[in-house]
Amino acid sequence: MKYLSRIPSLLFLVLFTFLTVTSQGQNINPRYVSDLNLTDAQKEEMKTIDKDFEEKNKEILKSIRTNELNDLDQADLYKKIKELENEKNDARIKVLTAEQLETYEGYVIEKQAERKSRKLDSQIKKMDNDYPGIDMTAEQNIALYEKLEVLKNIGWENPTPDSNISYDERRIEIYKEVLDERQFALYQQIEKEKKKAKEDELLVEYKKVIPVVEELIPMLEEFSLPKFKTLRNKLEAKISAEDKLAIEQLRAERQVSFDKFLQQTLDEEFDFMDFENPELNRNVEYTKDLMEENADNISILWATDWENFFSNDKSDAMKMTEKYLNEINALEAELLWTTRETIKKGAIIVSKEYPVPPVSIILSEVKEFPVELKMLFLLLDTEVDFSIDLPDFDKGEGDHFASVYPNPAVRNQTLSFFLQQDTHVTVEVLDESGRVVETLASEAMNKGQQKLEVNTNDLNAQLYFYRITTGSEVTMLKFSVVK
Repeated sequence: MKYLSRIPSLLFLVLFTFLTVTSQGQNINPRYVSDLNLTDAQKEEMKTIDKDFEEKNKEILKSIRTNELNDLDQADLYKKIKELENEKNDARIKVLTAEQLETYEGYVIEKQAERKSRKLDSQIKKMDNDYPGIDMTAEQNIALYEKLEVLKNIGWENPTPDSNISYDERRIEIYKEVLDERQFALYQQIEKEKKKAKEDELLVEYKKVIPVVEELIPMLEEFSLPKFKTLRNKLEAKISAEDKLAIEQLRAERQVSFDKFLQQTLDEEFDFMDFENPELNRNVEYTKDLMEENADNISILWATDWENFFSNDKSDAMKMTEKYLNEINALEAELLWTTRETIKKGAIIVSKEYPVPPVSIILSEVKEFPVELKMLFLLLDTEVDFSIDLPDFDKGEGDHFASVYPNPAVRNQTLSFFLQQDTHVTVEVLDESGRVVETLASEAMNKGQQKLEVNTNDLNAQLYFYRITTGSEVTMLKFSVVK
């Protein structure tokens, strides 16, 4: 069911980080070692070292799924992997004789020179292609290559002595150090144009994906979940009272783990974003709000990414699933039908904006209900109302990117907006005639995301507007109050 499981996760990030960092450096390469005429005893010793390294590596990756290390940052993770790689390298070197080691070191030096030459050639071609007109000298190309290599090798831990300087900021400093004034000015201009082009392209993608998500979520809620809940009710009578309590505990664990996973995903995907295009920022903020407000529903609908839904080992949930596997299998035909119909309906929605494979090809892969989905089916709580009141976010018209939720409001509402710089902000509530009903804020605010909790109890049931003003920049957001 690969079309149902293309979901980003921390595990994929960790694997990518691991593969990237362990492919660098001057460590003993097994392919090169094979050319050194090792004895059978040496080969066996190398295999033992590799196996030991693999087991230790598995332990590091497994620890990422535990509560203890879930919040481990990339620098600490990189340090652990780096230490493990160095440990393996030292062990391999000890296996070689002095003559073999001398031969190997000469081979490594030769390969490093070849690699540097290839990478330098690649950099020159990239600069000529991406930054036409800069025309760097040979000396500048070598200096740029060497400085960027140093930054790349230490960038995961601490790119500069000053921790306030980011990796990207240090990269720009390197270009400034290597290029002359004319070249650097041209570099900055091209970078600005590239950034604008990327933002324009990203805005187009957000405008495509948001309507798809807005249509997919209600379809899943109105069609899929009720059918899965009906089938789950058929199973309920066959579950013992003791196991029902255990399942409740597993549900609670899964929810806590998912909340952490979702927040981390939101942080990784959105918090670093700071675009110059206000319309793009409004769409990004809207998408983030949409995910936050529908977190409970996503935890059910995002079922295929089950790896992230258990803070500890999922073996207890799997054991419970195996205990009731015969009963679940008796419902498999109906479960498969609901899944296949969901895919058909989803493909129609997605195909409005994106090309999708023929539905027959997708369905040909859905021949059984995987055991992981059976586990999540067992944990589905039919007593909980997962109905989705899709928030009617108003993305705002004007210079700021802002949203308001819930809309309409009954008693309370959250107004969210982003400031591009430190500035004085006035936030007002206007009625339909444009009369100022209330001034919520008139004060200096810092750059970044701002949220105002608004009590709407004293407002009549009608249409209103929020007006956000910073200097000459004004944004209007429409909202309504119901009683």
